[in-house]
Amino acid sequence: MNYPGHIGGGVIAFSIIIALAIPARFGQPCSAVGMGMWLGITLFGALFPDIDVHSKGRKVWHRLLFCGALLMTYHRQYQLLAPLLLLTAAPYMLKHRGITHRWWFITSMPLAGAWYLGHAYPLWHNEIYLSSIFFTAGALSHLALDYGPRWLPMPKNIARLLSKLFS
Repeated sequence: MNYPGHIGGGVIAFSIIIALAIPARFGQPCSAVGMGMWLGITLFGALFPDIDVHSKGRKVWHRLLFCGALLMTYHRQYQLLAPLLLLTAAPYMLKHRGITHRWWFITSMPLAGAWYLGHAYPLWHNEIYLSSIFFTAGALSHLALDYGPRWLPMPKNIARLLSKLFS
């Protein structure tokens, strides 16, 4: 699947999570900024599994890491800066469709990151965990579009329709 296809899959994943998550937030309205942030996180998740090749996902990955490093340096958050800098080298050590295309990695990595950040910033733990759900939904949409019916149990006609829409 190509970049526009994964973006389309991310939009669908975002829509599904919004439909499920908004009622679960105790009827609280979401701001446009929050929705935009979650859409961006979902779309990044949809591109993330391809950080192991020269792709838009890798470019976004490095830009986000650079901005995060600048922010953490400015705020003197060195305990978070060290693991962030280690993540910079990760794409160069991975083979294509390796660990970043495994469902167990795609689900456990955001949860581990959310757990770590939730403890570092306890006032923001709800938003951090919700953001990890949006990221995971986007990344799983990437895997569903890459592997189709072999990965996701869905009727073949739906898989064919999705592949035609986003290819």
